[in-house]
Amino acid sequence: MKVIEWDALITGNVRISEPLSMALGVFDGLHRGHQALISHARDQREGAAPAVLTFIPNPKKVIAPWKYGGNLDSYRLRLELMEEAGVEYLIVVGFTEAFARVPGRRFLDDLKNTVDPKLVVVGQSFRCGHKNSTDCGQLATHLGRHGIRVDIIPPVVDNVLRETISSTGIRKALLKGDLATAERLLGRNYAVDIVEPGIASSDHELRFAKAKLDQLVPAPGRYAARLHFGDAQTDGIVITTEDGVIVPTAAKELNRITFYANNTQKE
Repeated sequence: MKVIEWDALITGNVRISEPLSMALGVFDGLHRGHQALISHARDQREGAAPAVLTFIPNPKKVIAPWKYGGNLDSYRLRLELMEEAGVEYLIVVGFTEAFARVPGRRFLDDLKNTVDPKLVVVGQSFRCGHKNSTDCGQLATHLGRHGIRVDIIPPVVDNVLRETISSTGIRKALLKGDLATAERLLGRNYAVDIVEPGIASSDHELRFAKAKLDQLVPAPGRYAARLHFGDAQTDGIVITTEDGVIVPTAAKELNRITFYANNTQKE
């Protein structure tokens, strides 16, 4: 998978020479609903390369940080999941306050003039442009005038939970310590990547402050988890608190915690 910065495309420093079948979105947590968009773009590509355009950081974190509930994945994990999904090109838009002021039609014009999108796939809730003024219908009309096919995918509903799969629903489940629901909506176990070394509070324990973690931490409790140390892995019990995470290991090579839905004890 090739990872390409949007700015590099806009300035002409990087070019994609083949047509693309693209899914557009934030892909916050890359849950089952997002996976449906990417699968559609991949399955309907008709000779075009499967691609994703995403926004990092999450636009809500820039536009309304007081409302933002925290990341559901790390950049590293998102890259891994995109590659596993068969994405050949990942275009990363660095979302800034300046980009937030770009009109939606200008962004769409930049898109069609910079790459060759044969198919653009978005969810029904997709919006772009200054103050989110351009919705998926306007996107389809604008790109359609230029011969670009746009497929709008309805929300995916979980037939057991009977709820629409969403990043908001996953956050609510995690904040309640309901890892079974979070796992079902994500389509995988929830994982937190370690981006900064923990503090050794004893010979057998590391502590990670919430402020040093780049992702949402499940509700305070004791959780069965898999601890990742590069290529090595082991199972253990992880304790989450109001302040952070306590891990029963002194190995500072720890780089990921994967939480299990079973064997949890919430406080």
